[in-house]
Amino acid sequence: MLKAIAKLQLLDIVAIKEDLPEHDLLAGQVGTIVEVLAPEVYEVDFSDDGQTYAMLPLHSSQLLKLKYSYTPKNPPMSNTIHQYGQGDNVGGDKVGGDKVAGDKVDNPQTNNLEDANFSG
Repeated sequence: MLKAIAKLQLLDIVAIKEDLPEHDLLAGQVGTIVEVLAPEVYEVDFSDDGQTYAMLPLHSSQLLKLKYSYTPKNPPMSNTIHQYGQGDNVGGDKVGGDKVAGDKVDNPQTNNLEDANFSG
């Protein structure tokens, strides 16, 4: 059996680990701890759109604390892109060449759909 990683606290978001058919609850359903009843026993509120459909005392061994943030041991590399000089920076690569100015493209290709040939 898994050991508790962190002690559960008031207002923690938890999921139940096992089906509780007598309460019409399935493993994985999410609830909120609304009261600490005793050491390792918590009142858990299960609600949907603000309406409680179950509220019952559960032991910490029946619960899994959910986490919404992750703090890695090694933070990711920076996504900072430095651009020096002229030109456009696309995906970290320096791009030069033709640029679109208004409705015209400064190259010999056409920018008019009426002149385009769509037959294959």
